[in-house]
Amino acid sequence: MIETILKGIYDKFTAANTFNTAIGGRLYAYEAPQNPTYPYCVFEQISGFKDRDFLDRLEDVLVQFTIVDSADTVATIADAETKMYSLYDEAALTVTGYAHILMERQSNNLLKLRDEIDDNKTFWNLIATYRILAEVN
Repeated sequence: MIETILKGIYDKFTAANTFNTAIGGRLYAYEAPQNPTYPYCVFEQISGFKDRDFLDRLEDVLVQFTIVDSADTVATIADAETKMYSLYDEAALTVTGYAHILMERQSNNLLKLRDEIDDNKTFWNLIATYRILAEVN
């Protein structure tokens, strides 16, 4: 299941859109490469479970997006954040084997973190969590 959801997220990203442009096409599943170019975004599943009732068989998945930028100001990451929300809030994903029901943002948080090795380096991190609810075909 998660492979098809991640593919649906990535396929939506690779189509022409302003979020792709804002982060220079740098969207990575689970981890960024070593020494990445900024800004970039990492997305990953953080939980998932089957949700069943009398009529439906559903997959309920939380996916976290983390946009990272090394700029001194918040302007670049704020721009990317707005464009990510435009792309993914209430988005219709194509997920093979599933009828898409819902992709909704559950939370978001903006943090400024220090580098673990060099205290003089800081990074902006925008963390957004989305709930994806998909019905099994």
